[in-house]
Amino acid sequence: MTPERYQKVKALFYAARKLEPQACADLLSDNCNGDSELRNAVEELLASAGKVEAFIEKPAYAVIAHTLAGDVTHSPVEGKRIGQYQVVRKLGEGGMGAVYLAQRADDLYQKQVAIKLIRRGFDNSELLRRFYTERQILAALDHPNIARLLDGGTTEDGVPYYVMEYVEGRPLLEYCDEQGVTNEGRLKLFRTVCSAVQHAHQNLIIHRDLKPNNILVTSDGNPKLLDFGIAKVFQPHAEAGAIEVTVTDLRVMTPEYASPEQIIGQPVTTASDIYSLGVIFYQLLTGQRPYRFRSHLPQDIAKAICETEPEKPSAALKSQSLENGNGQPGRKQTRQVEAGDRHLRGDLDNIALMALRKEPQRRYATVEQFSEDIRRHLQGLPVIARRDTFAYRTSKFVRRNRYGVMAAALVVGLLLAGVVGIIRQSRIVAAERDRARTEQVKAERINKFYQDMLARANSRWYAPGSGKKADVTVIDALNEASSRIEHELNDEPAVKAEILTTIGDTYGALGRPELSERPFQLALNLRRSLFANNHIKVAESLYYLAGAKSLTGKVEEAESLYKQALDIQRQRPSEGNNLPYMLLEYGALLKGKNDQAALSHYREALAIFQQRNGPEHITVGVARDYIGKLNLERGDFEKAEAEYREAIRLFGNEQNTYLAKLHERLGQILATKKIYHEAESQMRRALELYLLTYDGNDWNSVAVKMQLENIVCLKGQCPTAKAEMEKIFATQKTLLDPNSKEFSSLLFYLGIILTKNGEPKRAESYLRESIRIWSAIDPSKPSASLGNGLGECLLAQGRYAEAEPLLLAWHNAIKSDVPHSPRIKAATENLQKLYQEWGKPAKY
Repeated sequence: MTPERYQKVKALFYAARKLEPQACADLLSDNCNGDSELRNAVEELLASAGKVEAFIEKPAYAVIAHTLAGDVTHSPVEGKRIGQYQVVRKLGEGGMGAVYLAQRADDLYQKQVAIKLIRRGFDNSELLRRFYTERQILAALDHPNIARLLDGGTTEDGVPYYVMEYVEGRPLLEYCDEQGVTNEGRLKLFRTVCSAVQHAHQNLIIHRDLKPNNILVTSDGNPKLLDFGIAKVFQPHAEAGAIEVTVTDLRVMTPEYASPEQIIGQPVTTASDIYSLGVIFYQLLTGQRPYRFRSHLPQDIAKAICETEPEKPSAALKSQSLENGNGQPGRKQTRQVEAGDRHLRGDLDNIALMALRKEPQRRYATVEQFSEDIRRHLQGLPVIARRDTFAYRTSKFVRRNRYGVMAAALVVGLLLAGVVGIIRQSRIVAAERDRARTEQVKAERINKFYQDMLARANSRWYAPGSGKKADVTVIDALNEASSRIEHELNDEPAVKAEILTTIGDTYGALGRPELSERPFQLALNLRRSLFANNHIKVAESLYYLAGAKSLTGKVEEAESLYKQALDIQRQRPSEGNNLPYMLLEYGALLKGKNDQAALSHYREALAIFQQRNGPEHITVGVARDYIGKLNLERGDFEKAEAEYREAIRLFGNEQNTYLAKLHERLGQILATKKIYHEAESQMRRALELYLLTYDGNDWNSVAVKMQLENIVCLKGQCPTAKAEMEKIFATQKTLLDPNSKEFSSLLFYLGIILTKNGEPKRAESYLRESIRIWSAIDPSKPSASLGNGLGECLLAQGRYAEAEPLLLAWHNAIKSDVPHSPRIKAATENLQKLYQEWGKPAKY
């Protein structure tokens, strides 16, 4: 199809798709002039557009992309197995693929997911490579209001796919209308959505297709943001050849919610998402979008969005109510509109219009600032979006203190005091305003830097012959930002320090702590030059740098930095929230070197959490986890068990990986104490919680599965455990690095289960290879526990002389355990068995 032909198909499609059938037929007859191919192409697009389901609304031009891509359909997949899942039915279809409901195909647990299959025609090697890179970036998004990307891969017939969290809910606007959500409820719901988008922005991800149908609200009122899979994170648009034409015209967006810069093809930044949120916000308030299009032809959409100023929400609500007669809201406003359009006048009008400004730099600097303005409105405080006049500040004061003002009006003698109170409050509000403006300027400088960084991640920024590569990863963008920030914003050192801290934190989140050291150090230097040595910001920088040093093995440097940070923070305990976390992390650094000092720091953190948050708060459970783990490693299983049971109780109904780790450690304790039935129950609960986040092939889940099979074997069901462990080994040996500690653990568990199953000769090779790998990784710290496993294997073969040093080494390694430790008891029993069968006197 030629570009001219494509433009004609597109124009007719958009002109016809909103018409009644007869009017549509007349339009095609008048414009196709007997060209049956042209008419068939448009009719096919119209038919395709009618099949879209609500779960995943097609982005603009998606159906045309489908046609241009050629044969992009899949063979039927319902009932087929994809990875670990069985496809149940199709949920919806989008421009790049189709989404299916699926459920686990094995009996390990029950879980429903959504699987998105990439269309054929979009799966060339270059796009596949970007697909896998993008999947890894999206996997880093961890927010309760973002639908998680669980896994991905390729089907047996070579079709790439995503595995996503399945969200059962209603689109945002439908939910609000059906449930009769009040204006206040809508604002609070919208703020929750903002927190999800802000999380994505902090991870350098722009959604680019925010709209109500991409926000599902569950039955318990929890919104979930969908379709990050179509956010082309840091991916260049402009390609060569045929793809160039497609991508240029088929930008990833839904026009009704797109920003002006998206519509005209300018670089997309976080400000574009803020604009789309503004459109959604406007709809939540009024039941309609801020623009009315003459038609759905691209030129009419562009004209409306780029040139027309939106009506104030209060005016739009009022005019629509009048249009429906009797001044009542229409069907789309079947909700509680307290005080009608008057409720929207002022703050909410200005908040909406600020988010919808044509110029990106004049919108809110961040999504967080947008959300904060809504919070301030809800609490009766001045908002950034409104012109800050004395009358406005005074009206805010009166609204927040209406009963006091009324009482003052009744007593003339109190009138003067009331006026003085208003003036004083006005001064306070003015100070708040000044602080807010300072923070806004600061946020705008930070946001401008981030927007530049995102723009430079686009291949169009890299000029031909510049030596820059055409595809960019998050690390590339961070490296570029790190280099630039060292030479920029010298006039704003406080802002520069904030950006350097964020860059360092992002490196750490991506598992590159060695790269985070330099930005953290530069931020520390700046803050020391700006503030006194005991300033809270200096303590924060010392703390972040200490964490990076610790993760890169620079223990002595980390210890010194933690001490300095703690000295400052203890002088200012009420400022910031870092003190208890500093204590926990510094204690973890001391563990093994000075357990008593580590325990003292843990208990100090526990006391602070209890004082600040109350004795039942989840943070108290976090501190108890640290104390429990220290006791576990010291062999005090009774104290460790008590701490973990209390931590699990405090976490309550939470369902996350942290709670999974607590159940796992309690299972380890109970297994060592030979309470196998409850140990198995705890491990199964841990696995169940991990599988709410992961697909089962992550190391956390695999580690629990291996421990679970060992417990099953200890219960006397070794043949069953062996069969399951061999399945785990067969899967993981192709996924793990053969020179990693994880692979060493995999070999170890297979070896000890084979030993217990009466196959010690076969087990020996696995156990020896496990020890070889571990020793190669860290020759200075041979693992006595791995050696003990080999010792038990050799003992089972009657090779007593070879078993003796291994079993003795383990016994000596744990001899500092508390008296009557079950671990020492088990090690002693092994040695007793060795010397009894060998017929030699004991040496322990």
